[in-house]
Amino acid sequence: MAERRASKTYQSAVPNRSRAIQPIQSQEDAIMPDFANEAVFRRNTLPPRSYHIPETALSLNGLWTFHYASNPLKAPEPKAIPDERWSKIQVPGHWQLQGHGIPQYTNVQYPIPVCPPRVPTENPTGTYRRTFHVPSSWDHDSQLRLRFDGVDSAYHVWVNGFLVGYAQGSRNPHEFDVTAYLDRTRPNEVLLRVYQWCDGSYIEDQDQWWLSGIYRDVHLISLPSETRIDDWFLRTDLDPEYKHGVLNATIDVVTSTRATISLTVRELPQNGGGIVCKGAEDVSTSGTVELSIPIQDPKKWTAEAPNLYAIEISATTASSTPHNVSQNIGFRKVELKGGLICVNGQPIKFRGVNRHDHHPRFGRAVPLDFIRDDLLLMKTHNINALRCSHYPSHPKLLELADELGLWVIDEADLECHGFYDAVARPQNIPEEMDYEERKRRAFSLAAQYTSDNPSWKAAYLDRMEQMVQRDKNHPSVIIWSLGNEAFYGQNHKAMYQYAKDVDPGRLVHYEGDQKAESADMYSYMYPSIDSLIKLSKTEGVNSDGSFEKPIILCEYAHAMGNGPGWLEDYEEAFQAHPRLQGGFIWEWANHGLWKEDPDGKSYYAYGGDFGDVPNDGTFVMDGLLNSMHKPTPGLVELKKVFQPLKLVVEGDNLIVSNLYNFAGLEHLVATYSLEEFSERLSLDQTGADITVTGDNFTFTFDLTRGYLTSWVAGDTHLLEPDPPQAQPLSPPSGVPTDNDIRSSLPYWHRFGVNALTSQVRSVNVTTPSPDSPDAQVTFATFLTPPILDWGYLATTTYNISPAGVLSLTINLKPLGAYPPKHIPETKWFGLGPGESYPDKRTAQRVGIWSAGEVAELQTPYEVPQGGNRMGTRWVTLREPGARGAGCGLRGRGVDGWVCGDEEGFSFRVSRYGDAAVQAAKHPCDLVEEEATLLRLDGKVAGVGTGACGPAVKEDLLVPVGEMEFGFRLEPLGV
Repeated sequence: MAERRASKTYQSAVPNRSRAIQPIQSQEDAIMPDFANEAVFRRNTLPPRSYHIPETALSLNGLWTFHYASNPLKAPEPKAIPDERWSKIQVPGHWQLQGHGIPQYTNVQYPIPVCPPRVPTENPTGTYRRTFHVPSSWDHDSQLRLRFDGVDSAYHVWVNGFLVGYAQGSRNPHEFDVTAYLDRTRPNEVLLRVYQWCDGSYIEDQDQWWLSGIYRDVHLISLPSETRIDDWFLRTDLDPEYKHGVLNATIDVVTSTRATISLTVRELPQNGGGIVCKGAEDVSTSGTVELSIPIQDPKKWTAEAPNLYAIEISATTASSTPHNVSQNIGFRKVELKGGLICVNGQPIKFRGVNRHDHHPRFGRAVPLDFIRDDLLLMKTHNINALRCSHYPSHPKLLELADELGLWVIDEADLECHGFYDAVARPQNIPEEMDYEERKRRAFSLAAQYTSDNPSWKAAYLDRMEQMVQRDKNHPSVIIWSLGNEAFYGQNHKAMYQYAKDVDPGRLVHYEGDQKAESADMYSYMYPSIDSLIKLSKTEGVNSDGSFEKPIILCEYAHAMGNGPGWLEDYEEAFQAHPRLQGGFIWEWANHGLWKEDPDGKSYYAYGGDFGDVPNDGTFVMDGLLNSMHKPTPGLVELKKVFQPLKLVVEGDNLIVSNLYNFAGLEHLVATYSLEEFSERLSLDQTGADITVTGDNFTFTFDLTRGYLTSWVAGDTHLLEPDPPQAQPLSPPSGVPTDNDIRSSLPYWHRFGVNALTSQVRSVNVTTPSPDSPDAQVTFATFLTPPILDWGYLATTTYNISPAGVLSLTINLKPLGAYPPKHIPETKWFGLGPGESYPDKRTAQRVGIWSAGEVAELQTPYEVPQGGNRMGTRWVTLREPGARGAGCGLRGRGVDGWVCGDEEGFSFRVSRYGDAAVQAAKHPCDLVEEEATLLRLDGKVAGVGTGACGPAVKEDLLVPVGEMEFGFRLEPLGV
């Protein structure tokens, strides 16, 4: 049963405490507890309504008294007197982040046995209690409500010792009429018993931390009892020319006398606050009022121009104070037109992101200013769309989206991805199997647990109803979503029908409905570019080439670690194929939780760091922001790719294309600067031999082992041997990114790329002569791993000029990085200032860049990994001297050398060796080398999105094959 109310009807006020009050039953079913019964999800709650906290509301946030028990049977009785086992806890908040239990992270798999609706007997239970007074300024006969905007995962609530109700649905609000239970003259007590697991946990398997407790706002609300506005639904429409509008208002009224219901449309205060129009209707009984008010040429709402109007609704009687509510709205029309998602008649492109509610210290108890900063960052990085993944977000987020301008997909609190593992593992379905084949084998079976199970229909519908009713008045919400990764079944069809019956003015999304049977668009996750373009030409396409529904990507470009790649390629596909209406990057931010260990280490933790088993490790660290919600290089890259302008030079002309959906370019100002890239060089005369010595410099080679052992310029050792390998120049193995770990790292280890050794095959020394003043030392070395019988024949030629310039040429035939000590200042001519890879470089531009400290060149990824800068013409590393000139070295590409289509070389400057980075779980595990490590590469691979999605493009890999590249190294200031 969806909802059970108390059997007795109470009056609006309690004249004294002596009156007998009948509580509801302790549980709905005689056998199954409420929290393990899919038919019970709300008991004695009020109908869901639009989010609105009136001025007559008392916040119950703050310190509560708290008791933690391992299971419900050990929880204290509601009338028990608190003892030493009780402590204080902050509300909103999670008990795992306040010293009770531990956080647990899983992506897909359930952390509990899969036997819905039953949950573990050991079901941690938190009991919350606090006292409060009803404000004396409130009307004595007002209706009093307790509102909880978010409690994870289920709870019973008592008021003054009486059981008032039960609710579940962790990301949805619930209200209880507590008028009859409260004393307006004395202290009152509210007590909640919160269960970590309930049957609803099976459909709340979103990719995030499992955290429990009262984590959103709690209010005591006072509303008029005689005449009040209970709810309202404001819908806008536009004429066929999208010029003039109409406001359709449905207003739910409670009244016991004659009343006038009036509605006023005003400009916002910052726009003068003038009245635009009015409407009114008289009523004499409770019911629904329908108003339709035409408005001449209103300013339209879009994500680019979020024009809002203020609505005031008033219920007035002859004998009581008017009851007023307010709501901001925007005039816009959402529809499918010509098979495309259109707003105000214009097709739109989503340049969006997926966003969870997350704070590194408070979990999902996110402060409002933190949310506002998130949305401002989105707007300043050219993001125009937001998917609330995978549940309704903080209720005030949508007010900010209305104000700032974002297209929003609002998603029901529904995901049951873990049923896949429950089905796939017994069948021994490997992850490497083709995704479509895995779906064919497992998805229909997984859907039978809940999504295609009629006993769960009411629970599914409740989650759709809660979202729609709370958020229905926000113009930013243009699409409802039926949830995420919950397979597909009859219950989704019922959710779709509910949305269309209640709110036909919005579209409906669900990725699990692969054939868009009950969705208004086709939606996909992580397809390759080729697959996506093919789908746009074939899926749902009629014989004449027409189509009824568009395609979006609800998730793409997995932003884990040093990523994502492919951004330009996806954006090019969206622009080239109108049916592809954009998508939403996965995801906005890392979910690291701040952790301080007893040994003094502190870091942002991921799955397993709390001893949580099972867990999905680093997969929670996959955002464009780090856990403190500061941008990573991935967001910087995305801003450039998402920029709403395209600039192309054609001959002597600069072609500017406007990629906005609605706006012109009159609000933009173009500026330019002319930069000259040049630098003076300091050169010294030299001479050479096996120990090649010149004026103030010396090169020393080990002819028996085939490498340079030392380079001394003046009194400065520019190169010294790396202690583990006893050589300063050696072939690097490379540090994998998160995207490499799944697709590339196993092959690196399999073929021993991380364990190459060297064997000298030949040495050739060319001494200087009048015709050729340079000295040359050439080594033929075989680079090969243990166990295997393959390797590279590396022919390395060191050319030393009389000026002390070292040039290297390396030829690799299938059958290195220079560690100058204590050189902190880096300057380079190439792409910058940030990291760049073949598929992650758009945000960088050619220039002369500098970094005063090596740390400035190291992105502090919360899961340590390497970084790269490409397109480099030269790079200098300099140690400041006493007089400021300093000494150091410069690396250049050999004149005329080009690797493939790339101009310049790649470099990485770091204080961390490859092995140290790969071994570190967190930044605090990194141990700095005494030396500064310089790595030079002729060619590097892209980053791709292989952690979840397409790996590196084939043409952006570095294949095994013969290649040749070279560098020159020059001393500076010696």
